[in-house]
Amino acid sequence: MVSERSSLEMIFSVLEIVGRHNPGALKGHIFYNTFDRSLLDRYLRFLAEKWLARTRKIGKNLVYDATDRGKEFLGKYSDMKIIIERRNLEAETR
Repeated sequence: MVSERSSLEMIFSVLEIVGRHNPGALKGHIFYNTFDRSLLDRYLRFLAEKWLARTRKIGKNLVYDATDRGKEFLGKYSDMKIIIERRNLEAETR
């Protein structure tokens, strides 16, 4: 199945999953909730390079966490999404 979501939406989706899991999300949790593994690796690398997410080891497991910067991004992205959806709704009702 081909996704119709943009790269920004995919980045948000991965970061949102990572941010929800405490003390961190296993790659399997993220993969199960998103898309194919090669794209997942690409987005996880991007998030780490931009300091939006980090990896760390808990016991034998490698987990992914949203950084403070990543959590800030999630909040701002969510706010923008609400504004855009509200404007689209207003435009449709005119």
